[in-house]
Amino acid sequence: MALPPGSIVRVWLEDVSRQDIAAISVAESETVTSGEQVPIPFALAVDTSALVPRARYAFRATIEVDGSISFTTTASHPLPAEVPAAEIEILVKPVQPAAIP
Repeated sequence: MALPPGSIVRVWLEDVSRQDIAAISVAESETVTSGEQVPIPFALAVDTSALVPRARYAFRATIEVDGSISFTTTASHPLPAEVPAAEIEILVKPVQPAAIP
């Protein structure tokens, strides 16, 4: 599917260390497309001194088209041990529309 101009690409780096609470956002990026197609480049400003050494961090991404989330991550994309990571590829998959009973 081609992304129409005005699609919103959001990427988060989240602390996913604790399973009993929602992930905590450490950094996020939002890009409004103007006709470009995937892969969409992104950059996150992360204060690496604020990262806890034994914590687990992962990337999450969504693409919103016409006000609805059309693509999202479905698998874990962990932060590599070598920080800063120069290039990270995050795979998103189409969101299935909810069935109307």
